[in-house]
Formats: sequence, C-alpha cells, structure tokens
Amino acid sequence: MRDPRRATEDTARRPHAASGEAVVVDCANELGETPIWDEAAGLLHWVDVFAGAVYSLDPTGGGVPRRFEHGAELGALAPRARGGLVLATGRALVATDLDGGGAETLVAVEPDRPHNRFNDCRVDPAGRFFCGTKTNGDSGGSSGALHRIDADLRATVAIADTELANGIGWSPDGTTLYFIDSPLQRLDAYEFDPASGDVGARRTVAEIHPDDGLPDGLAVDAEGGVWVALVKGGMVRRYEPDGRISAEVRLPVANPTCPGFGDPDLRTLYVTTAHLRSEPRYADDNPLAGALFALDVGVPGVPSPPFAG
Repeated sequence: MRDPRRATEDTARRPHAASGEAVVVDCANELGETPIWDEAAGLLHWVDVFAGAVYSLDPTGGGVPRRFEHGAELGALAPRARGGLVLATGRALVATDLDGGGAETLVAVEPDRPHNRFNDCRVDPAGRFFCGTKTNGDSGGSSGALHRIDADLRATVAIADTELANGIGWSPDGTTLYFIDSPLQRLDAYEFDPASGDVGARRTVAEIHPDDGLPDGLAVDAEGGVWVALVKGGMVRRYEPDGRISAEVRLPVANPTCPGFGDPDLRTLYVTTAHLRSEPRYADDNPLAGALFALDVGVPGVPSPPFAG
C-alpha cells in the first residue's frame, strides 16, 4: 500500500491546486461542521456543534450569515425537500424552518445507547439521510454506527460498530460510498446500490499517517476526487479513487473540519474550521481558527440533494 506520508511527488503534479484561501465568515466556531449547499434557498448552511448554532449564508449578500441556536448540540444538518432544514441532534433528526422555528422530531435511533450522539451526516443521491453516531466523551469504543434514514423515516444500520463516524460522500456515478471512521486513520470506500441504498464490500482507499492529522469530513468533486479535512494537520487533501494524493491545500489554521462544495455552480469549496479551545489536544489560538474558508480548487462538486423525508 502507498505510504501516506509520501505526498511530494503527487502534489507536485496536482491538477487542481487552489488559487488561495479566503476567509468568508470570521465566525470563531468552537467546532464548525458540515457546510452544505441548499440549492432551493440559495444558501450555504453549516453548524457550530457545541454551541448548537446553525449558520445560513447567502454568498451574494456581503458575507453576513443568518444564525440561530437550536438549544442543544448539533452534529450536522441538511436541507429538506419540503422546505426548511433537518438537524441531527442527540440521536434524533429534528425538522425546523430556516430560522429554527416549528421544530418537529422526525425519527430517533439507538434508544439503548444514551451516551451516543449524531456526528457527521449527508444525503445520498436518492434523498436518503446517512447519519453517523459517536460516543460522547473520551470513552471510545465501537458503539456507534452509520444509519440510513429513508424517505418514510425508517432507520436502518448501514455500517455497524463505528467509533467516530465522520466524512460521508458518494462517487459521481453513485455506486461508491466514501466513509471515514476517524480513529482508524483511513479513507474507506464501500460498494453502494443507488436503487436500494444498501452498502456492500469495503476497501481501503488510503491510510493517513497520524502526523498528517486526523481525517474528518469529506467532499467529492465531479471528477471523482475526494477532498478530506485533516484536523490538527492544517490542510485539505484530495485523494484519487485509487488512493493517490492529487492535491493538498494548506490553511492558516490547525483544524479544518469539513469541506463542502457550494454556490450555484458548486465551484467553491467551503471549509469549516474549529478553535476547540475547550479540548487541549486540539486547541488552536490562531486568530482565524473557527472561521469559514473558501477555496477555488478548479473543479466543481457533486450536487447534494435535500432529504426526501
């Protein structure tokens, strides 16, 4: 297997080098996560996990986002086909309008695991919500799972026995599910049935050396490249489906957490970051830590549809 530390040769030939990062919103998130484009509303949404805050940004509106606090920690969010948002909070999916009103619990999972909570979540090409859980605190252990929530709100375990479910995304043809269980220090790919949403055999795309950072969120581009945020590594890295590193974008902060393509043409790669000053292992005192960044990486992303439920 390719040594994940030997990135020099590949990145020297990278086809999609960014033209430089820009701070879009200096929001000082403790733990910013899940930037996702809402095509119907023309907004980029993301969350500050520990604050339970939802941000919504109109890229044409001068860089000032709307913000509301849900009142509980949030793992992630997604637009909803019938309007508004779906928030992953605790072990439940909660529907709200774009300003946080009209909250309604749609479905809950893992009733026997009170110490777990939702972490990263993404919607598949058919509108099904894939939501990963983790154990709160430092107890670790593989008590989490990646759940699939269908349009009828039926919940199914897609991948069992995970520890810290993070990056989720699909290949442009929808036949591969990419997934990161962060403590395993690798990017995995699973066979995926677009019709049923069933997950098949796993293969390892790339192993990521701990010195390069902890793999967190991911985003897939229209050419099949997988962009992975590396916490404590200060960079976002693009992997080819065969595991080669084809681009690497360094940021001026230590903790990029999740990339996501946005804007109407999906040509901006937004990256949430974290200062995590409450967690000494990851704390970053850089003045820009926790900001939302934008990268021009020379290739558009894959559309993310709203949740159909």
